[in-house]
Amino acid sequence: DGNKRYVGVNPDNYVKFNNELWRIIGVFNGQAKIIRKEPYSTRIEWDKDSTNGGHGKYGNNNWAFSTLQVELNSTFLNSIENASKPYIDSTHIWQLGGNVISENEWTRKQLYSQERQEQAYGDNPITWEGTIGLIYPSDYGYSTDSLSSCINTTMYKWYLEENMTCKNNSWLYNDSYLHWTITVDARNQVSGFLIGETGNVGGAYVNTQQGAYPTLYLKSIVKIIGGNGTIQDPYLLRIENI
Repeated sequence: DGNKRYVGVNPDNYVKFNNELWRIIGVFNGQAKIIRKEPYSTRIEWDKDSTNGGHGKYGNNNWAFSTLQVELNSTFLNSIENASKPYIDSTHIWQLGGNVISENEWTRKQLYSQERQEQAYGDNPITWEGTIGLIYPSDYGYSTDSLSSCINTTMYKWYLEENMTCKNNSWLYNDSYLHWTITVDARNQVSGFLIGETGNVGGAYVNTQQGAYPTLYLKSIVKIIGGNGTIQDPYLLRIENI
């Protein structure tokens, strides 16, 4: 769709936001999408089960009321300094199309398409208007250098030795722990997508504990005014009045 993305092992996409380091995933329709460099939590449920304040025996993969969504948009959002909050697009429309294809078809292009399809389990919404979310599986897929093998290989098999160049050339890959994405399985109400510590895209019950990196869209009037994007000299931001 003509979106500009940062790719490679360690591109210069660091940005200072909320007086801490975030990284720019890319620019989408004139808006920068950024992800916090450090996780909000390394062990948190996408949605807790009903015995722990969530929904159902294994949680429920409806992002609109998931316990992680609520926590990110209350506890975490409230922790952001007041000076930074006006930079955030708090009414962004996130795509919640669920996956319905088999794991052998999980190329980055196919997952990007699935995320934007009007398919969801039961009454789950296909879009969500909100502030703090998570990455899509395709964000991870498109963060690697565009090697032909990575383009055409299912991301479910990126953990295999013959596909290690895919994960090893992605700045979004983290070998320390698994972490959640915002995308779920549209064929049931209990499964969510995650990025594995071995580099593959996989699924898990949403009531299991994985990592979570807050992700958000900046308003289109937010501009870079300084810095060179390195970790030592991150980009500096300012709202540009029109």
